[in-house]
Amino acid sequence: MQTYIDRLWLEYRADKWDFRLGKQRINWGMSTLWNPNDIFNTYNFLDFDYEERPGSDAIKFQYNFTGMSNIQFALATSSEKENIVAALKYFTNKWNYDFQFSTGVFREKLTLGTGWSGNIKDFGFKGEIQFFTAHKADNSQINLTLESDYLFAKGWYINLGFLMNSLGTANPLNLLDLSDFELTPQNLMPTKWNVAIITSKQFTPLFSGSFSTIYSPGTNLLLVLPNFQYNLASNLDLDFFWQSFYAEQNEVFKGAVHRAYFRVKWSY
Repeated sequence: MQTYIDRLWLEYRADKWDFRLGKQRINWGMSTLWNPNDIFNTYNFLDFDYEERPGSDAIKFQYNFTGMSNIQFALATSSEKENIVAALKYFTNKWNYDFQFSTGVFREKLTLGTGWSGNIKDFGFKGEIQFFTAHKADNSQINLTLESDYLFAKGWYINLGFLMNSLGTANPLNLLDLSDFELTPQNLMPTKWNVAIITSKQFTPLFSGSFSTIYSPGTNLLLVLPNFQYNLASNLDLDFFWQSFYAEQNEVFKGAVHRAYFRVKWSY
C-alpha cells in the first residue's frame, strides 16, 4: 500500500486578504492540455491516475480588489536554492475575457507570462505565453499555447490545441525515453511544434469516452490516447486507458510503445 499527502495547509482569510501556508495546488494555468503559465505545478497529461494534480510546499498571498480582479504572490520552497520558484500574478476580467500577467523567478531564471480565456462567438478561445530568460540569449525560451473548443448540440465536445516550445527538438526522438519523460514548466513537450485534437462525449449517463491525438510536425511524432469510463455504482468506476507512441525511427514511421491500463476506483 502506498500513501501520499496531496494537500496539507494552514489558511487565514480576512476581508480581501487570503494567506495559505503548506502543501497546496497553485494553479496558474488557463488552458486545458498545456499550461505554460503554470510554473508551480505542471500538469502531466500522460498521468491519468492523478486527477488531484500535483501540489507544492509553498506560501501564497492573495489580495482581492473586486470579485473579478486580484493579485497573488507565491513562493515554492526547496532544499536547493536553484530550485526555488517565486512569482507575482495579476488577474482581471475585461471585455468578457479573463486576463492574467505574471513575473518572477523560476529556478534562477527570470520569467514573464500572460494568459487569456474567453469566447469568439460560440467557440472558446484560450492562450498562454511564458518567457524564460537565460545567461545566454540563444538559451532564452518562449512557450506558447493556443486553444479553441466547441460543444455540439448532440453532446460531442472537441478541443483543438497548439504548443510551441522554442527550445524543443525537431529531430527524431527515442520513444522509450519519451514514454517516461517528466514534464516541467519549461518542457511541456520535448518537441518544438505540437498540435492536439481532443474529442469526448457522454454516451449514456453511466458511460463516457474521449479520444486524444497529439502530433509533432518535423519530428513526425504521434501520440494516440483513447480512454473510456463506466460508472458501476454511485461511488465505483471502471476506467480503460490506452497510450500509443508512434515516431520516425531509422527513417521508418512505426509504433514503438503501446500501453493499456484498467482501473477500478472507489470513492468514499
